[in-house]
Amino acid sequence: FFWDSDQWNVVATVPGTLEPDALIVVGGHYDSITFGVSPGPLTYAPGADDNGSGTAAALEIARIIAQNPLPQTVVFVPFAQEEQGLRGSSAYAAEAFGRGDDIRFMLNMDMIGYKPNTTNVKLLHDPPSVAVADLMVSLATTYAGLTGIKASASGNSDHWPFMQRGWRAVFAHEYIFN
Repeated sequence: FFWDSDQWNVVATVPGTLEPDALIVVGGHYDSITFGVSPGPLTYAPGADDNGSGTAAALEIARIIAQNPLPQTVVFVPFAQEEQGLRGSSAYAAEAFGRGDDIRFMLNMDMIGYKPNTTNVKLLHDPPSVAVADLMVSLATTYAGLTGIKASASGNSDHWPFMQRGWRAVFAHEYIFN
């Protein structure tokens, strides 16, 4: 897509075994911004957490799913330009909506690696996504030793363009959001 210059969402797909036209989207953004007067060794640049951590998690999930395909197709998308206004996820969601894609769920991970965090993880969702958030709380405890804490989602990350089009989505982020 184009916004001030050419931008690229990175898309990788693992076809589903039973419902290849039903999609699960797993994403995070790969861009980062700095805070401060000028780049330098003392300029605050949170890229490893915001959002290298979410992109790394999407890649790890892709590695696992590639070896163990799900019934539905899983599309992994590190998005461009989240920090500039959700531009990459907005472009992807608009194109998917225009194609009539059957997106069953979108998992967004943004800032999941801040060191001082405990084993708590926030799972932000909207009302249509409550059942998925409940399932994620259970799975987090059972398989990852994490405590999922549900909260209402806002429009501050890449899940938002999917929710706006009526697709279920959960935004997972570190409990201490810093």
